[in-house]
Order: sequence, then C-alpha cells, then structure tokens
Amino acid sequence: MRSEIRSSAVSASTPTVNLTSPYSTLGAHSDASSFCITPYPQQDSAGSGNTAKTTSTAIWTCLGQHWYFKGIPINSTRGREWMSSKTGENIFLDGFRLFGSQAGNPSTSPALFSFPDRHTVEESLKSYFGSPWRIVYPVIHPVLIEDILAVAYDDSQGPSQGKASSQACILAFMAMTSRLRGAHVQPLDGDVYVRSSQCHLSQVISQSTMETLQTVLMLQISHLLSGQWEAAATLHPHACRILYDLKGHISHPLATSGLDSAVDQSRRKHIRNLFWLCYIFDKDIAMRSGRPPCITRGYCDLTLPDDWARIYDGPATGPGTPHGGIFSKGNTVCFPQDLDLSQLKEKLCLFLCSLDNSSLSDGTILCHVRQLDVDLESWRSNIPVDYRPKLSVLPDQPLFNPQLSFPQRTRCIHLQLEYNYITTVIHTAVRRCGAVYAVHDNLPDDLHSVYHSSSDISLEASRTTLQIFKSHTDILQENVFGHIAFYPPIAAMALFMNILIHPLDQRARSDLDILAGCTTVFQDMAMEELTNDDMDGIHELNRFVSELVRLGSSAIWKAKR
Repeated sequence: MRSEIRSSAVSASTPTVNLTSPYSTLGAHSDASSFCITPYPQQDSAGSGNTAKTTSTAIWTCLGQHWYFKGIPINSTRGREWMSSKTGENIFLDGFRLFGSQAGNPSTSPALFSFPDRHTVEESLKSYFGSPWRIVYPVIHPVLIEDILAVAYDDSQGPSQGKASSQACILAFMAMTSRLRGAHVQPLDGDVYVRSSQCHLSQVISQSTMETLQTVLMLQISHLLSGQWEAAATLHPHACRILYDLKGHISHPLATSGLDSAVDQSRRKHIRNLFWLCYIFDKDIAMRSGRPPCITRGYCDLTLPDDWARIYDGPATGPGTPHGGIFSKGNTVCFPQDLDLSQLKEKLCLFLCSLDNSSLSDGTILCHVRQLDVDLESWRSNIPVDYRPKLSVLPDQPLFNPQLSFPQRTRCIHLQLEYNYITTVIHTAVRRCGAVYAVHDNLPDDLHSVYHSSSDISLEASRTTLQIFKSHTDILQENVFGHIAFYPPIAAMALFMNILIHPLDQRARSDLDILAGCTTVFQDMAMEELTNDDMDGIHELNRFVSELVRLGSSAIWKAKR
C-alpha cells in the first residue's frame, strides 16, 4: 500500500513556514491577589462570555486541523455542510469538553491558601527522587533545589522577586507530583497548588531564570498529565522565551574552564535537560494545535544527550523491582518521549502547517507524505525490538516484555500509541489533495488509488489504537489517564470520517462496531486511580464517541435508503 503512495508522489521542494514565536502579552504583576496567570478560557468583560466560541475553537484545536474531504477542511462551513449532507442532520461536535476545552473557574486570590511547610515539601522531593518519575520528567535537580528551598523558606527576608520565584517553583513542583502515580500529594490539593503557583508566577514571569523556567515547565506537566492540553499550550511561549534567554537551546553556550564549579556545570547540564523537555512539549503542542512549533532545528543545537537512549538497555529489572537497574544512577535521564521521534515530529508539524497554503500542489503534498512515511518507518526500524512499535496488535498479544521496568513499559506503550497516531496524521493529510475536484463525484484514478492506500494505512493504525484501549485496560492503568486519553478520540475520528466517505463499504459496519465497543473503554479502570477531572474526561470521551457512533449509523442508513 505504501509503495503506491511513493510512486504517485512527484518531486517537490520542502514547504516552508514563516515562523513567529507567539509570545504571550501577559506581563509581570507585583500584586498576586489582583491577578493570576491562568491558562483557562475567560469570559469577556461584559459578562456575556464567548463560551460556545471558545469551546468550538478549543476542541478542534486539540482534535487537530488535518481532517479534510477533497481538500475541504472539515472544521469549516463547507465541511460541516458536507457532513450534514452525509448524515441527513445537522452536526454539532463543538459542545464536547475534550482535552481541557471546558472553561475553568480559577481563583484570583491565594488568600485562603497556606504555603506548605518545609517538611512536607522535602518528603515529596524525597519521594520524587526515589521514583522513576525523576528520569522521565527531570525538571528538578537534587543539588540545585537546595538553594531554591533556602530562599523560599528564608523568614529573615521580606517579600522579593527571588523569594516569589522560589516559592512559585516549589508550588509548581507540588502541583506536578500530585498528578504522578504514587505521589504523597492528593490530586485535590494539586489543583490548589496549581492556582497558587500561577499567582506567584505572575510576579516573576518576566524574569528569565532557571527557577521560573522550572515553574512553567512543571505547570505544563501538571496540565498535560491531567489532559489540559490547551492550558499547557498557553503557558508554552513563556517557557520558550525563558529558555532562549538562558541559552538552553545551545549545547555549550560558554567555554568551560577549570574555574567552573561543580554547581555551575550541574546548572548548565540541567538547563539543557529543561531544553529537551521544552522541545518535546513544543512538538506535541504544535501537532495537536496545528500551530507552528516555536523551537526548530534552524536555530537550535539538537546534539542529543549522551545517555538519553539508556532506557532501551535491558530488561532493566524484574517486575518486582521497578526502581532499580540502570535507573539507579542519579545522572540518568530518559525524558517522556523518544528524542529522535520528537525531531521527526518537527518535520511533520511544519508540513501540517504548510497545508494551509492554498497554492500547495497535490504533487507536493503527496511527495511530503511519502517522505514522512519513509522517515517514520526508518525511525521505527531503528527502535530496539523489545520496544519497537508493532504494525498491528492482536487482542491477546502482549505489548511488552514483562521483565521491563516501569519507565520501560511506559515507553513501550507510548511508542506504540505515538506510532499509530503519527501514522494516522500523516496519511489523513492525503485528503487535503483533490480540492479542484471537490464539486465532482469522482477523483482521477491515480489520485483515487492514493486516497485508498493512505486511507487503509491510517485506518489500520486507528483500529490498532482502539484495540489496545479495549483489550489492555489493565496495562493502560499504569499510565496517567490524562496523558493517554488523547489517542482514542483521534483514532475514532479517523474511523468516523471514513464511514462518512464510504458508508456502504463492507468495513463501515465493522468500524462502527469498533467505535461502539469503545464507548465504555475506560469504565473498567480502577476508580481509586482516577481524579474527578479524569472521571469528567471519561464521561466526555464516551459521549463524544457515542455521538460519532450515532452519526455514523445515520450515514450508513441514509446511504442504504
């Protein structure tokens, strides 16, 4: 199938995108009680609000902008008219509160909040440094954190920006750890920590310091792990700006000398680790939002850390000792994503943004789809066998070697879900072609063949994703719900689109059954592992998929009439 796409593509130059960093206009405010940096949608000053418009924008922002039929964006007036013509009814997918698209009700004052005592924070730090999360999210350094604690709890000095910065960092740390499995901080308390950290951050956001960068990144992680993608995206420009000011995008910003202290060297290496976290988030946010990435290879040193691929060594431990093995060394980091995959995502992000260019030819689009497909397969084949994403997963097929450690098992699952997701995104972009034939019933034979080849690939990837969520609920419970809940609705959307396009196809009915079987996909998860936000997310996810099933049934029934 993939060979048909490759043979149909013509040579074309790489599309370019004019990148401007979307830095926020939020400024620093000294009065935390009057203003908090908040990533949640707000009502207008008149009080009437734009909730419907905000939700509409947010859900499609997070579902992606790459859904087309014969070059027509589905999230457009013509696209909605086309969907209505296929189902025989008006379609409203904008009312679902997926991925944090619901309006929040942030507190504007931390007056009722008491800053945590030092012992509580130190116990949480001890738990974090003794867990696998320290190598997945290496956002706090065990030595450098001591200075932050000293400043935050120094009662001899009055309010200052340095103290506010340190306290914001500690509060963000507590917020982040509340979302991690095995944390000492309760999720309900985590929400309070998020609000308070944002209020402290408002005083120091203009400062480009390591403490402020850590604060923003930990708040992003907290939002990402709770499924609040739009909230994380709103904070992201701040992280990018601070990162550049600290020269974290350069591998060796200063020539080292014998005069450098061990602390200075640790600080430089730590800021570089923060760069890679920011780089990973940058690509994920760009792919989900359809916006250009802020951090690209054109002005960054992408020299990889020496030990970043150490996670693929092993098996590291048996299931009874998940924290030992190769991860017992304090200087090992593995990050939440494969760094080679993040670099591939950069190419994909720029390609997706280029699809907005109406002058982009079908041949150019197909050429880039072909190259991205080749790049993705090359990446997959270079992953060690124990971790390599499978082209398809059978219901009774194990997803990983049971001897892998917790971080390794998590990486295995994420690589499989990411591979399926990226495959779907690459090949659904083919439907951006054919805009000149939008008013015709049929496409030219060669383009029609490519459509079907790409469709088969993306649909198989989407079916595999939904099969994983349906058959491996126990394994998925090892992951933070909000972090993996993003994948099912994307896969469901791909199947739904194909049902609308080919309602009489023999697979349409079976794909509808797959969707119907996923409406309760998370209901077997242990309730004690879920927060209130998680349960709200499950409810909305099930409502969304149920609506796709209903509309898909209408399309099939209408076509058979």
